[in-house]
Amino acid sequence: MEVNSIPEDATLVALGMDYGYTNDPTCLSSVHRHEQNIYIQEHLYRTQMTTQDIHNFLVDKGFERELIYADSAEPRLNDELRRMGHNVQPSLKGKDSVNAGIDLLKRYKIHVLASSQNAIQEFRNYKWQEDKSGKLINQPIDAHNHIIDSVRYATYSLLSRPNFGKYAIR
Repeated sequence: MEVNSIPEDATLVALGMDYGYTNDPTCLSSVHRHEQNIYIQEHLYRTQMTTQDIHNFLVDKGFERELIYADSAEPRLNDELRRMGHNVQPSLKGKDSVNAGIDLLKRYKIHVLASSQNAIQEFRNYKWQEDKSGKLINQPIDAHNHIIDSVRYATYSLLSRPNFGKYAIR
């Protein structure tokens, strides 16, 4: 569902970043939560970005201190951005983390800012694989998923562990 703004009382979950270069874009999105609603804003969707380009973008847009969960399959990029002063953390990944992240997102009503055109296109075109008989299987097609991956990184890293970073009260 497209919306024109994020509610003022929504809280920022985190920023998520998916890396690309030649064909796939580097994407940055912010994820906000209000009750059982997730609000997604696309900030970056661009190819041919070097580490320095990403750094410059983050500084220019005021994201230099924000917590960013990024693709853990790119430890060199994450490390270079941390050395440049950014709070970039590797996303949680593991066995079946793509489906687990998608299942987590399904718990919320998802809203995408109308200005986030690439995100809107991806959500419209995201599809599941089919077997030979045309029956859907529990595996997404690896396409139209760059913003969705960045959203998954931000949400799965925090919302799948609701007490992460908090002390238990006994």
